[in-house]
Order: sequence, then C-alpha cells, then structure tokens
Amino acid sequence: MFRAVSEPVVAKVWWEAPHQGMLERFLAPSDVVAFGRGAGCAIRIGHAPVYLENVP
Repeated sequence: MFRAVSEPVVAKVWWEAPHQGMLERFLAPSDVVAFGRGAGCAIRIGHAPVYLENVP
C-alpha cells in the first residue's frame, strides 16, 4: 500500500493469508479498511475455502 510521506503510519495489521503467506497493511489515521470473510475485503480473515468441484 503506497502512502504519502505527510501521513503518519499509526497501525500495522498482519495475518497469514491462505495460499499467499503472510500479508501486511500499514494504516494511517484517515484509512478506512474493510475486513472480514468477503472477497471484496482488503483484509480477509476466516474466509470460506473454495472447494474443488472435481473430487475423484
């Protein structure tokens, strides 16, 4: 996430993402970040797995 130099970082969120390893986001006071299970969330936690349709 690119941040302007004039905006201080006040928090860091990191989590283990499935199939992507460890991800992190740095947050400033003006940031609004959606988190949850939805595919549109910037921070996905506890998401439902995508099941294989062709199981032998």
